[in-house]
Amino acid sequence: MIFNILKGINWIHYTINIYFTNVNSTNYEMVSGYIGTTKSNDVWLITSAKIKDKNTASLSIINDYGSEDLTCTLSLNTDNTFTLKQDNGATLKICSRQKIR
Repeated sequence: MIFNILKGINWIHYTINIYFTNVNSTNYEMVSGYIGTTKSNDVWLITSAKIKDKNTASLSIINDYGSEDLTCTLSLNTDNTFTLKQDNGATLKICSRQKIR
């Protein structure tokens, strides 16, 4: 799986389960997934995922501090990559070496 917005960046990692809330992240258990980086301990937790149709899902995401949240749509593209589109809420920011990307 590749998010279009992260293409070419190899230090981002993510795990998503849109069917069950059984993903464990560092210090967090039983979420639908997370987005993190190998260059920071910060993660964005996917607190809920709902399937809209066979190619899209709606995700609710919150940062690990609980201070920012957003809803977005994850879509499967025809080339078998994924696009994560923000619907509303905070901007998804990834920190690397104390710089926001």
